[in-house]
Amino acid sequence: MSIAIIGAGPAGATAAKHLAKHDDVTIYEEHPQVGKPVACTGILTDSLNNYLTLKKKYILNKIRRFEVYGTKEKTEFTVKGENVIVDRHLFDQALIEDAIKQGAKLETNHRLKDVKLNKKIHLNFANNTKEEVDILIGADGPVSTVAKQIGLFKKRDFIVGMQVLANGDFNKHVIEVHMTKSPGLFAWVVPVNEEVARVGVATAHKTSDWLKTFLAFLKTKDYTYCKGDDESGVIPLYNRHVQTQKENRVFLVGDAATQTKNTTAGGIVPGIICGNILADSIKNKTDYQKTWRKKIGKDLYYHYLIRKAIDTFKPKDYDKLVQLLQKEKPKSLIETFDREFPSKFMMKMLLHEPKLLGMVKHLRL
Repeated sequence: MSIAIIGAGPAGATAAKHLAKHDDVTIYEEHPQVGKPVACTGILTDSLNNYLTLKKKYILNKIRRFEVYGTKEKTEFTVKGENVIVDRHLFDQALIEDAIKQGAKLETNHRLKDVKLNKKIHLNFANNTKEEVDILIGADGPVSTVAKQIGLFKKRDFIVGMQVLANGDFNKHVIEVHMTKSPGLFAWVVPVNEEVARVGVATAHKTSDWLKTFLAFLKTKDYTYCKGDDESGVIPLYNRHVQTQKENRVFLVGDAATQTKNTTAGGIVPGIICGNILADSIKNKTDYQKTWRKKIGKDLYYHYLIRKAIDTFKPKDYDKLVQLLQKEKPKSLIETFDREFPSKFMMKMLLHEPKLLGMVKHLRL
């Protein structure tokens, strides 16, 4: 069986690795190099160790603590397990190399133009290459051409992330989260080492203006903008109504399927989980969409609800939230459970701190 995977990111590479053991798999990447351009902080949680072995060669830093800032209030949390910052270029390359070792082929400089669903699936690329395959996987990011071509690019919302490097004196094991500096997500300071950090914002509107404002704020902490490594990218927001398969032969995975955490905009771990599920579903002829939703759909929906609630906040609400999260039980739950999977601790948190429910009274689902 011939399988085309559009996009060489973590989700597509993971699916390719497992499918190539039994099928004829080709990965098509539009850029000259896998993993470039980069538009990601590269934060990975401990849960990724359940799905692959992290290699030292692409780990830049290890995180032990988060500092969370409201308007005036601040709290901090130690992280569960080992959180790491990876070099996304090297990380993505390593995943593709693993897929190639299993028999997958990689074609770079192949940008998909259009798709026709006939007895076979006909693919046309911008470089005039044409292919016919049995199975098509769209792992081609938030503005997925595959999704657009097969009529599944509906009910989608996005934010835009912008990130730059800053020089300063950093505790390299601590990430700063500034909740009021970036409406739609948060602003971040993610150290690469003691002297350099990735700083950024993600918003639905006027992202560059919010970044300038955040950089001006960071100047008061003696963090200074470092030219030469600016990054930006579109980030999809999870929507449980997005359809991720068609005719049991076209599938979407990763950002193309909006399999992202709306609280953090992270999509690497969900994408890898769903890449595994997709490969297994194709091999065993099971329902991919039903299976991945059963596995992580509830958690992605919890992330969605949390984000929706925070989006209703007024400035004073951020400080209320920080104060509540500083209390012993909420703080303990956050530090004990993996933040990838809020379904494992959210109800416990609400039971122990019912005032949190009062903060979502204006939430419309």
